[in-house]
Amino acid sequence: MRTPAGWIEASFSRREGLDYFAADGTSLPEAFEMAARAVDHCRQRRRPTFLHLKVPRLLGHAGTDWEGDYLELATIEANEARDPLLRAAELAVSSGCLAPDEVLSLYEETRTRVAEAAARAGFASAGRRLRRGGEAARGRSAAASLVADQSRPA
Repeated sequence: MRTPAGWIEASFSRREGLDYFAADGTSLPEAFEMAARAVDHCRQRRRPTFLHLKVPRLLGHAGTDWEGDYLELATIEANEARDPLLRAAELAVSSGCLAPDEVLSLYEETRTRVAEAAARAGFASAGRRLRRGGEAARGRSAAASLVADQSRPA
């Protein structure tokens, strides 16, 4: 089920005793700046603080929550294009922090570590899917596309 537009902000931004901060979670610079402001505010004011980083929901909430039941394919693709992980990879490559092949290596190393941790925690089926690239296949394809796009001469 889809969360109604604006529901999180409407539910938390006006709560008494809770200070609300929001930012675009697909923009690392904006998210970092707002997170720093929220942390400073919380520490200085000693008050509960809610940091709302707005990101697209990818792959639904659970296995039974298939986005295609309530979203058009174009919307799903637009959300995937705003994937915060891919935006971070784009920023790392465009700023010269990482080369495209380093991004892919980091992605694969992290996927392997997560799969191993899932297996150790008793989530064997999740670990097998991650090792095979099952649920990560969409991200892997997108990461590979990013590297291909970033590797081409302008």
